[in-house]
Amino acid sequence: MIIVGDYERCNTVAECLTNVRRTESKRHFLTLTGLYEGVPVSVVCGGMGVSITDFIIREARQFVSGPMIIVRFGSCGIVHDNVNVGDVIVPEASIMVQQNFFDDSGPFLLSKPALADKRVTALITEELKVAAAGFFKVATGGVVASTDSFYASQGKLLRDVGRVSKCFDQDCSNLIETIKAKHPNHHIFEMEAHYL
Repeated sequence: MIIVGDYERCNTVAECLTNVRRTESKRHFLTLTGLYEGVPVSVVCGGMGVSITDFIIREARQFVSGPMIIVRFGSCGIVHDNVNVGDVIVPEASIMVQQNFFDDSGPFLLSKPALADKRVTALITEELKVAAAGFFKVATGGVVASTDSFYASQGKLLRDVGRVSKCFDQDCSNLIETIKAKHPNHHIFEMEAHYL
C-alpha cells in the first residue's frame, strides 16, 4: 500500500498501475487499487497527519490478511544541510514530536526512534536510484521527525502579524537544536512516518 496526502499525487502514482479500480469514501478517502507487474497495490489518499494515517492503516487491515508493506510518498520540511529541495529521502528511522500539554518537563515530547524495515528500505532505495538517473538525488539514512502539528512541533515561528501570533503560546525556538542534539542525522519534518 502506498499512502499519499494529496489527491493529485494519488492519481499520479496510480498511473503506474494497470486495471485500476477507484473507490471514494464518505470520509474523503480516495483509494486507487490496481496491479504493478502483477502485484496488487493500493494507493490511498486521506490527507495529512498521524490520526489520518492510523485511520487508513487500521481500516486497510480489515481487508488484508498477512504481511502488509506500507510506504508513504509525501512532502516535507528540510532541516539538514546535505538535503536539498527536490531530493527524495528514504529514512532509516523516525521519531515523534508532540506538543507537551501534560506536565512542565518542557514544551515538546520526543519519542524513541522507530526503525524502518531494512529490507524494504534497501529495495526502495535501489529502485529510486535507478529511476533518479540524474533527475534527483536520493538521500538515504537519517531520522525523520514526525509531528503532531505543522507549525509549533516543526519549530516554525510565526512572525508577529498582529492578533494571530499572540493567540498561540508556542515556545519552539530551540526545538530543531534540541532534536539535532539527540539525533544529529535528523533530516526532515513531516507528519506521518512515525506511525508507519
